Amino acid sequence: MAKEFDEQQAKKAIQALYKTFKAKASEDLLDSEPAVHVQLVIKKVSGKPKSGAKRLPMKYSPLPENADVCLIVKDNVEKWEDLIKTNEIANVSKVIDVKGLETTYKTYEARRKLAGSYDAFLVSDNVTHLMPARLGSTFVKRNKFPNPVRLTPTTIKQQIEKVLRSSFVRDGGSTTTSAKIGHLGLTEDQLHENLVMAVPEHVKAVAGNWDNVLSISLLFPNVPALVFYSASFK
Repeated sequence: MAKEFDEQQAKKAIQALYKTFKAKASEDLLDSEPAVHVQLVIKKVSGKPKSGAKRLPMKYSPLPENADVCLIVKDNVEKWEDLIKTNEIANVSKVIDVKGLETTYKTYEARRKLAGSYDAFLVSDNVTHLMPARLGSTFVKRNKFPNPVRLTPTTIKQQIEKVLRSSFVRDGGSTTTSAKIGHLGLTEDQLHENLVMAVPEHVKAVAGNWDNVLSISLLFPNVPALVFYSASFK
């Protein structure tokens, strides 16, 4: 899909974000890597919500370099743990199977603690359909719902790295959706590259076309939304 937004406007919004963060942040916060999201507001929702998640590929991972990731698989936990170790996939520190979700993490409190223990969750695409019932609303509310990954012994490293360099957007039937595009550990240029790659795919997945887009903004904690596209000044 063509880029119908002004990339320079987006760059100015990113520059303003970094400037505001550095001016407001304490010394401790400057050492952190807060997440940056893009928010898309559309004019109207057309038809039923689309099932599944749409992947938004990016050049740089939207997760911090030291992000702690949990992988959910169907079974054979030890097999996947060995493959992760052999392939030196550093970010994945925990592997859980479906049975583990049904036993160890059966209660609401256990699920809540699990959701808060990792920066992101991946799930083997052959059990993605089981996740809503096993994880409940806790993961959705925390924006921690697992992202699908196609796992094979020979391509596990490439597939996991591809997913970790992506964001995912789910069409929940709302006029407003958001997707993580990076963090302030990236340079301004790197964040801009991610934005330029992700926005057209976000529009395609949720709005259908640019005529249905009302506005696109950068979102960051404790900072007013930075609008870089609006139908009123298209």
